[in-house]
Amino acid sequence: MNRESTYLRKYIILKKDYLNIPGINPKGHVKIETRGNKGNISIVIENCQRDKDYQVIFLKDEEGHVKKHSVGQIITDHKGKGRINISVNLRYLELQGFSIDEISAILIRKDEDILLGSHIDKDVGTIERFLQEEMEKTNLIRETDVYVEEKSPIEPEFIEAKPALE
Repeated sequence: MNRESTYLRKYIILKKDYLNIPGINPKGHVKIETRGNKGNISIVIENCQRDKDYQVIFLKDEEGHVKKHSVGQIITDHKGKGRINISVNLRYLELQGFSIDEISAILIRKDEDILLGSHIDKDVGTIERFLQEEMEKTNLIRETDVYVEEKSPIEPEFIEAKPALE
């Protein structure tokens, strides 16, 4: 797509459908603007955990799997509010495999915890598939750890001491 004369603006209301942090009622929105090869992503969140940092992640479907790309981080203040403007070079984003036209969802999370998320144009199940893949990876790692622990117990070896030669 020729981006030299293209302008795009999208507003996305972030939803708490995937929230797994107890005791908060967050809300937020995202504005994506692109002109030519430059982009700006503005994110505002509120009613979040105080003095925390969250990762902003783009998600896209690719060949039956969900790929993620971390765009930046947003830090909340002592009131639980956060705001960030992220400048994006669209050519660099495309080199990373994330064309702005292919991104289907945005997610804000802290480690394994999900704060807010939303599909960008229409709900195609990207976030659900991403969370399912993450859960399967976690279960696979746990099963592997348990298997290794059960199959290879460490038994002490006794070495017979020999008198020193004089």
